Amino acid sequence: MEFIFKLRYFLLFSLLMLSTFFAMSQNDSLKNKKSMFFEKGFLIGYGYGLSNTDIPEGNYRPILLIGHFGLNPFKSKETPGIISIFFEPQINPVMIKTVDQTNWTIEFGLNVGIQHQYSLSKKISVYEMISTGPHFMGAQTITQTRGFIFSDNMGTGIYYFATEKVVFNFGFRIRHISNADLMMPNHGVNTYNFYIGLSKLIK
Repeated sequence: MEFIFKLRYFLLFSLLMLSTFFAMSQNDSLKNKKSMFFEKGFLIGYGYGLSNTDIPEGNYRPILLIGHFGLNPFKSKETPGIISIFFEPQINPVMIKTVDQTNWTIEFGLNVGIQHQYSLSKKISVYEMISTGPHFMGAQTITQTRGFIFSDNMGTGIYYFATEKVVFNFGFRIRHISNADLMMPNHGVNTYNFYIGLSKLIK
């Protein structure tokens, strides 16, 4: 749990520092509007609890339905690749699955994150990302209280450029959700999440 708290603080600190950098770079970005691009798209995915019973009620398996909106308002010659900030509104049906039965619930929220993208070829780019944001968890379990939570994500992925502007997105993330001890109990829920998506780049 101590590692999870450190990770959350690192995510929040990184987002704060990036916001400050964006503000400082605003004048430079306005001088070169061609360096700005906007990404809009969606991700669908499937999550799997890190153990067969990551909560006592069963294995937590979200079906991930996510909008993905990315913005890169500057371009730095000193930084390899592209650093962008993204926003992901989402509503995710959730299966809590045991051997005998499957119970359904829902979660929803908004994540804000940082992504670093690096081109390997004309068709393929790789990226790494971190994100965090407020969510609502519908499940009430013995180890995690229903209601307000944070969703912390760390992952990597691949962009495949079908055209110059149409991009397929394949990703993997490790996600932790809990509420920073605002309500008890608060043991958290951890999942491996796999994604596929489609985006359009406006350059």
